[in-house]
Amino acid sequence: MQELTLGRVKISKNNPCAIIAEVGDNHMRSVSHAKEMCQAAKEYGADFIKWQMHIPHEEMVKDEVIAVSKDVLAKWGSLWHFYEKHALPVEAHKEIKIYCDKIG
Repeated sequence: MQELTLGRVKISKNNPCAIIAEVGDNHMRSVSHAKEMCQAAKEYGADFIKWQMHIPHEEMVKDEVIAVSKDVLAKWGSLWHFYEKHALPVEAHKEIKIYCDKIG
């Protein structure tokens, strides 16, 4: 097996895997909550954290998404409304990346 290095993590014959914490959109647009999740992932041994970043007006056709998801996601109105309300802006992702670099 060849060695693969991703940042500070080495994957090799002696270290055959990396642990990825899936955070998705569970921060609910709170940078402080996102940072807490980063710290928890680190404490529990995660090597990486996977986020989802959504920019609804760039990745969806608003009327179509609302039409197909309004019944399934009635609590938020639709998938469009959920992302519009809970997605972190790009600048917040940058702030979280800096925080993650700081805590290791």
